[in-house]
Amino acid sequence: MSQALIKRLGEAIAQSAGQRDSISLIVYTPFGIVRGDLTQEKWQAAAQTLTAGDGVIELQRAVVEHYSNHIPTGNYAALSISLKDISGFSVIKEL
Repeated sequence: MSQALIKRLGEAIAQSAGQRDSISLIVYTPFGIVRGDLTQEKWQAAAQTLTAGDGVIELQRAVVEHYSNHIPTGNYAALSISLKDISGFSVIKEL
């Protein structure tokens, strides 16, 4: 999953080149649904960590909707997520 994720995100960033400096994502993790932005710089860093072993992706302006309803929604300037913890993702197409 990690290599497929990095490959697909690289394709999405390439498609948005010249239009935006980041892509918007929805990521499904064990702790909740995360919405955030991925810059090309952070994607390149994730690709490098993947080749070194366990990969980590850092989303900017992240919002976490926790699966547990007693934990409030979290808002973070930056949130790092282990690639092995991502069970699914969606690239949000900007209009």
